[in-house]
Amino acid sequence: MKPCVVSALALVSSSTNAASDPVRSPGAHKVKDVIIYEDTRFHSAFPSVIKRPDGEIVVAFRRAPNRLTLGEAKNYHVDPNSYLVQVRSRDGVRWTPDPELLYAHPFGGSQDPCLLQLQDGNILCMTYGWTFVRPDGVSKLKPPVFENFPGSIFNGGYYLRSMDGAKTWQGPFYPPPIAPEQLKGPFGQPVPAYNRGALIESRDGRIFWVVAAT
Repeated sequence: MKPCVVSALALVSSSTNAASDPVRSPGAHKVKDVIIYEDTRFHSAFPSVIKRPDGEIVVAFRRAPNRLTLGEAKNYHVDPNSYLVQVRSRDGVRWTPDPELLYAHPFGGSQDPCLLQLQDGNILCMTYGWTFVRPDGVSKLKPPVFENFPGSIFNGGYYLRSMDGAKTWQGPFYPPPIAPEQLKGPFGQPVPAYNRGALIESRDGRIFWVVAAT
């Protein structure tokens, strides 16, 4: 079971000494590895990080049961018990040992939290999810649907918002589907817009998000 690991980097400015050294080159190099969270009972992955104005670092990630510890053959990319959680640090070395629950979706597992800290200090978290449907229900779903593996039905994107430094979260909020999208969710609705990746805020406060369609 691999821990969730972040590599700390140091930026090295160009200098005469570095330029004269054939082994070293200016730029970024790794200083050390820092384990921000580890628990062999869980499969933790897909982290996203922001640094708050007061210096606090917040890392959100997806956590699900480690199926190997339950005697199963493997961990899958999706899981009905994959929840969004977060840990914090003041120095990037010492982290809160027990993750705080960011969000647990009532209709299935969530994936890949992507954080964006806005200019006004508020935080957005983009994500998407899967609803797990039993075989007798899958055959009755309104097509087309997408199954990651049998019974896991894609339900599209959603997002959360925090106005107090990631202490509490509001939502879920659902972006509208985009015109090219053909997929239906488990309840027969067009799936909301989705992607794996953070948003970008422009200087004038507009928010841009590249999304995908099937």
